Amino acid sequence: MINQFLRNIKLLKNVKQLVLGNPTADMDSCVGSILLSYHMAEVHIPTAPIINYNRQSFGSHFETVELFHVDDLLFINDVDLKQYDLILYDHNDINYTNNQIGSIYHHEDKGQHFTQFKKIEKVGSAVTLVAESMELEKNYKCKQEIGEIAQLIMKTILIDTFNFQQNQYQIRWVDQDKTNF
Repeated sequence: MINQFLRNIKLLKNVKQLVLGNPTADMDSCVGSILLSYHMAEVHIPTAPIINYNRQSFGSHFETVELFHVDDLLFINDVDLKQYDLILYDHNDINYTNNQIGSIYHHEDKGQHFTQFKKIEKVGSAVTLVAESMELEKNYKCKQEIGEIAQLIMKTILIDTFNFQQNQYQIRWVDQDKTNF
């Protein structure tokens, strides 16, 4: 279902906003921007995820290569960011265009203003914040769809938190709650 969404949204038909992950484009950045876009499209706001590196670099990102097909994804060099409103995912301090409308981030708030929303909380993985927004059991009825989304969320949280190693962060692992599906 997610891969079909990616194939369809890649055409950018009726898309007015993009979710742009951070420039490291780690698994959290890629999966989170894809799931946030998927959720926004489900609530009737056509939104496309942008992977924040060039297409040629995809093969070196082993965490996401196994999850998605390169031809189904949009990369930063595939679109003109100035034509769309941007939601920054997994970062909040970089100025790409004047149309930055929102941010979801799990580290320090850089004080940047966004016109529509800003969700910044210290958690182990930013995808935890997306999972909270999605409210899977409430908003999604298809068990296969819930399972696919839940699996992506769990894999991402476990990798991003180093399997919840306490010495990695000095914060409470609220992320663990999101791995209980």
